[in-house]
Amino acid sequence: MPKIDPRIFRAYDIRGRAGEQITEEAATLIGIAFGEEVKKRSGNAHPKIVVGRDARVSSPALLEALNNGLQVAGCRVLDMGETPSPLNYFTICRLELDGGAQITASHNPGHDNGIKLQLKDAEAFAGENLQRLRESIEQKGKRKEVSATSNQQPATENIDAITPYIEHLQKMFGGIGRGMTVVVDCGNGVAGPVYVKVLKNTGARVIELFTEPDGNFPNHPADPSKHSTLKDLQETVRKEKANLGLAFDGDGDRLGIVDEKGIAIPAPLSFSQ
Repeated sequence: MPKIDPRIFRAYDIRGRAGEQITEEAATLIGIAFGEEVKKRSGNAHPKIVVGRDARVSSPALLEALNNGLQVAGCRVLDMGETPSPLNYFTICRLELDGGAQITASHNPGHDNGIKLQLKDAEAFAGENLQRLRESIEQKGKRKEVSATSNQQPATENIDAITPYIEHLQKMFGGIGRGMTVVVDCGNGVAGPVYVKVLKNTGARVIELFTEPDGNFPNHPADPSKHSTLKDLQETVRKEKANLGLAFDGDGDRLGIVDEKGIAIPAPLSFSQ
């Protein structure tokens, strides 16, 4: 009987040590259980679920395992690849999908990983829903083998979610940054390739810090809620006489702000739980 560590089911998401608590087997089991839950809620035998991942070293294999589980449950999987979590929510709503899943441990250290789950209209699948999901996995007692039903599984479709997202934000904020200098520190998380383009599209001059995704987070933790991670951003804002400094977490859904004097705004803003 496969086992899954009950401690990984948190209040808002699933999170734990990659390879120990968050394993490929766990990801597959979660995919099967979540897929079956979405089927039940949607009334669709083959619901559409969008998936993505952050830049952590463990994320590609976990995403593949999650996709396998979703397909075993009969879901049609739309794979965005390496993308910030907000693109998952945006894509669910834009394409009117039945749900979504993101492989990420957000601002946690690189050795952790996890899964964020969403329902239709990007409603968070959290709280008691996660506990019931855990109970469903435990009660089922044995894993459905992917190979046994491979000929019945819907295929995974790779999609470009980044271009529509950037175009949407361009329509909303294009030109708003003209005459501004903005320093962006992505902490080597997955936000860099997307949000640098978004900011440049506003007309702002953008100075980049650690915008290349690297799941080892070699420069500092991608956690703007810790003021110690904002040191490079603050120094660069002062040196460049910038108007603003922005720091993103590992999956791009948490934001730290530094003003023109290099002073951190007390509480980081969060786009999601």
